Amino acid sequence: MKVSRKFNLENNITGCLLYYKREFLQILEGEETVILELYHRIEEDKRHHHVTLLYNEKLEVKAFPNWSMAYKELTDDDVDKLKVHLNLNEFTSLISAIDTSTISKKLFLYFSQSILKD
Repeated sequence: MKVSRKFNLENNITGCLLYYKREFLQILEGEETVILELYHRIEEDKRHHHVTLLYNEKLEVKAFPNWSMAYKELTDDDVDKLKVHLNLNEFTSLISAIDTSTISKKLFLYFSQSILKD
């Protein structure tokens, strides 16, 4: 995390990293070329498996403007909160929720931000 946060600060990248039972979900915000280069480095990093780009959109306003890399290890209670609001059976179901619905994307952002505040 120290290395990632330092890199992100130097490259004006903000975002959020959520961890739950050996799975990660990450939101990266910044200049498109820098984010794409970073994403490709993550893809090729041997420590990562099954890297999947869920969503790529240009945003007018960052969702995590004050976080070089917010981090939260989710508890079962945190995931239950997401399940209730997004009607999910498992953490990885976020893929289908994010891919198919703008409301789901907004809910995910809202709840990931609220989880980080707790």
